[in-house]
Amino acid sequence: MAFWMFLTVFLIAADRITKYLAVLYLKPVYSHTLIKGVFQLVFVENEGAAFGLLPGSRWLFVPFTVVVCVIIVIYFFKGKNSNIIKLALVLVFAGALGNFFDRLFFGKVVDFLYFMPINFPVFNVADICVVAGTCLFSVIVLFFDRTPLETVKSIVMTPKMSKHIIEQVTKELTEEADIPEYPLKNAKEE
Repeated sequence: MAFWMFLTVFLIAADRITKYLAVLYLKPVYSHTLIKGVFQLVFVENEGAAFGLLPGSRWLFVPFTVVVCVIIVIYFFKGKNSNIIKLALVLVFAGALGNFFDRLFFGKVVDFLYFMPINFPVFNVADICVVAGTCLFSVIVLFFDRTPLETVKSIVMTPKMSKHIIEQVTKELTEEADIPEYPLKNAKEE
């Protein structure tokens, strides 16, 4: 258990420190080439989700991240998980908390790693953790052991939890988008 806690703290610290260094040294110059035509450090402040999707949806991601982290913690301690599953969970948890901290306190996430050959969106250490952990978990569930998927379903799909998640996301979406409510017409009336 101590190892997993240490790894989580280490990954979050690595994310925080690299973002701090990006703000301190990269923000004033915007970019710095490390390998010409391949890899570059580029300072970007991302107000959306991964890869800049849904900009300005900060308050949608804050409750969503809390829910995901709670599910990960419950899953981590529920039942017997292999070390590879625990690694995947720790990666996703640490990455989610790394970006959560930025969104909660600064309203945006600092990204700074840019892989040029495929014009991949600018990313950070937390993004690497989330993607690596999600891919690892997915490969295990798809090709080796479906037990983790069933356990996640049993945690998430309790009626009370599902109702709360749906209500929270719906509330956040309608408040952020400021969508007016229109009465729905019955198709038979037309």
